[in-house]
Amino acid sequence: MNITELINNLSEESIIAISAFSVAIIFYVLRLISTLKSQISNFESEEKSGRQSLQDDLVVMNGLIDELRYEFKSVQDNLEEELVEHELLSLTMSPQFKNLEGVISDTLDDQSDSMIDLERNLTSISNSISNLNVNKSQAGFSEINNMLPTLIDKIRTINQKLKTQCSFVYEMQKDLEMIKKACGVE
Repeated sequence: MNITELINNLSEESIIAISAFSVAIIFYVLRLISTLKSQISNFESEEKSGRQSLQDDLVVMNGLIDELRYEFKSVQDNLEEELVEHELLSLTMSPQFKNLEGVISDTLDDQSDSMIDLERNLTSISNSISNLNVNKSQAGFSEINNMLPTLIDKIRTINQKLKTQCSFVYEMQKDLEMIKKACGVE
């Protein structure tokens, strides 16, 4: 059987039904094509906005990277400047610390010499007292006895001052050592 025979054998209702069905299929296909075109355009716009969003994110990220590089560079430069300043300060302070150390050492030497002189004088006084002849006048003994309490008080005062100065100088030496360590001066 042939297509023309098949069409001739069909009744009018069948042809109308086939025509309506064909129109419905064509309408459905057109609707489907329209929907698919709409979805494609939505996908394209989403792709464009996604691409634009990605590009925007990349621009922001590059900006942040540039800011971090700048900040790191400025911190590095500032650190180098501070290290140079610290080194220069250490170099300028080193002679001052040596001078101060010399002054402290000289003060300690002077105090030590004063103690040695005081000990010699006391030994000399002790020898002089022991060498006195008992037969000498009683006035000499009373004069010595009157001088001894005054001399002992003066020696105690000097001794106390020397102890205070020694502790002060010792504290200064400790402070100087701490300052030298903090400044990196040897």
